[in-house]
Amino acid sequence: MVNNRIAQNGFTLIELLMTLAIASVVAAIGLPSLTEMYNKNRLTAYTNQLVSDLNLARSEAVKRGLPVALRNFTGGGVWEDGWIVFADVSRNGVNANVFNDDGDEILCEPQEDCVLRKTDALPQGFILGANSKYTNFVRYDPDGTSNTNGTFAVCDNQDGSGQLSYKSKLIIINTMGRIRLGVDQIPLNHPNGIPEFDDNSELSDCSDAS
Repeated sequence: MVNNRIAQNGFTLIELLMTLAIASVVAAIGLPSLTEMYNKNRLTAYTNQLVSDLNLARSEAVKRGLPVALRNFTGGGVWEDGWIVFADVSRNGVNANVFNDDGDEILCEPQEDCVLRKTDALPQGFILGANSKYTNFVRYDPDGTSNTNGTFAVCDNQDGSGQLSYKSKLIIINTMGRIRLGVDQIPLNHPNGIPEFDDNSELSDCSDAS
């Protein structure tokens, strides 16, 4: 008698359990890395936005032959709530014609303090701090120089610890108005991820960029 057997393809229960176990290990290793990369990309994006707006203020000051400033919304030193770039004809760092009573932006004449760009608040969990020289604004003159040198720090504070200089970007503006990012360079063979100032000191406080 011929015994015909049909070959059956598939996973056994043990093979399936082993596959699930391996997938769980891979996911446990990979997900934190993906989350970290995502947060780093967000931090870089917010930093680039501020750098872009600073460069806009500088280039517009040169192009228009007028002072142009970048100022936080509140005027109380809280930069993460958003900021504006505007022609600062009055040279006081304050734009009186930015919003009407309803909070809507209003138009202004070319020789008035005219808004050039508005940037919304950073998402919750991110800090944008400035040192005491840039409490409320930084202004560029028609020759491209800034009103003073100073620094900004963009920091990832999603875990609520507050002191996250190792998850930060440092923006440095020199006396000529040029902008650059602080880098972690000391010690070169043992980087700790904390950006440094021109004097090689490390960023220690994200809230005031010092």
